[in-house]
Amino acid sequence: MQTARALPLDVVLRGFGLDRVVEHGALADPDPEACTTLAEPGRVVPHEVPGAELVDGALKAVPGPLPWNVVRLA
Repeated sequence: MQTARALPLDVVLRGFGLDRVVEHGALADPDPEACTTLAEPGRVVPHEVPGAELVDGALKAVPGPLPWNVVRLA
């Protein structure tokens, strides 16, 4: 089985009038097969991801290899 790895994200957003990252959050667990259940209601929960930034009109972030991500910009 191949191990998943994080890939850098670089998205050009010029012209949208954005100047900051409000938050970068992810819904993930180190185990890709994990899920939230009645027995483990807090197993897979949202958490903050540090490091996302807007640089010269481009979003730069390194999301984890398997999570669902949300990046809020303003």
